[in-house]
Amino acid sequence: GHAGAQARLSAVPPEDADSAAWLEVLRPAGDGTTVSPDSYARWVRWHLRALRGEATPLASSYLQRLQALKAGDYALG
Repeated sequence: GHAGAQARLSAVPPEDADSAAWLEVLRPAGDGTTVSPDSYARWVRWHLRALRGEATPLASSYLQRLQALKAGDYALG
C-alpha cells in the first residue's frame, strides 16, 4: 500500500512475511504498479466500446470469452 499526503505518497511495505510473499507471487501478473492511470483508462474505454459493439484493439476471442462468462466463472483475474 501507500501512505502520505496527496501528491506525496510513499510505499509502505507489508507488515508480515506472509503478505510480502503473497505480493511477490502476484507481481508477475501485473499487480497494478506497472500500469499508468492513462493506460488503465484506455483499457477500460476499449471494454466500454466493445460492449457497445464498436471496434477496439481487444482480441475478439478475449471479448467472446468475457461475454460468455456466467456468475461465479473465472474472469481471467
